[in-house]
Amino acid sequence: MSEGVRAQRCRIAFYDAVVQNKAAVMDFGDETLRPIGDELVTTIKESAMIDWSLMVSVWVKMRVRIRRLLAKYGYPPDLEERAIEQVLQQAELFVNLEVES
Repeated sequence: MSEGVRAQRCRIAFYDAVVQNKAAVMDFGDETLRPIGDELVTTIKESAMIDWSLMVSVWVKMRVRIRRLLAKYGYPPDLEERAIEQVLQQAELFVNLEVES
């Protein structure tokens, strides 16, 4: 799989994680949620390490960065925790893909 295709799939996965909150979709729409997905890819890439799943401190820092990113865009706090969990699940898959390639 080419780097461009992999990056696009990751953007879509992170976008899908934040659009689970229907209130966010109605309030923001694609023009705001798309950049969140793009920034999540960058944030995860900057935070990820090969053995990151074993390091609690990396998880905590990643969680904080995701929370701040969502707050930056005014993501509704009512389902923020669910979005963070889904982004972290996607991040783990993303890192595994990066390590395999």
